[in-house]
Amino acid sequence: MMKNRWFAMANTLLLTVGIAAGCTGIYHPDAMGNHVLAGGNPIAQPVYAAVPELEAQLIKEGNKATISYTVKNFKLSAEHFGKKHVSGEGHLHLVVDGEPKVMMKEQSRIILENIPPGKHTIKLTLQQNDHKPLHVEKEFHIEVKGGGG
Repeated sequence: MMKNRWFAMANTLLLTVGIAAGCTGIYHPDAMGNHVLAGGNPIAQPVYAAVPELEAQLIKEGNKATISYTVKNFKLSAEHFGKKHVSGEGHLHLVVDGEPKVMMKEQSRIILENIPPGKHTIKLTLQQNDHKPLHVEKEFHIEVKGGGG
């Protein structure tokens, strides 16, 4: 009886060690950092595109606002504007108080003049060529005083 129990424990131990050794030896990184199957075939690694970024600054002087912006990992392009989506390119929408004002197809400063008195929301949003939003935006809140200040 004792001999059978010892035999069963030895088989369990060998099976456990065999499984563990097999599992750790299945995949290994190659020189490029790819995970490779023991047979030598690389496992496909997902490729991620760089996420578009929008940085912007607004300077308000009286009833005038100047917006400077920089776009990273995204090309502002007039070439495919309003056409089929091309990955990594599009344009920028300027929206003031919920109303679209201009679509920028190149890097430039935006100058808003004669802004009426009151509180205003100014938003820049990146869009694909086909005008679908990328949900990358910058929003500013300003207040213009009654005398233009």
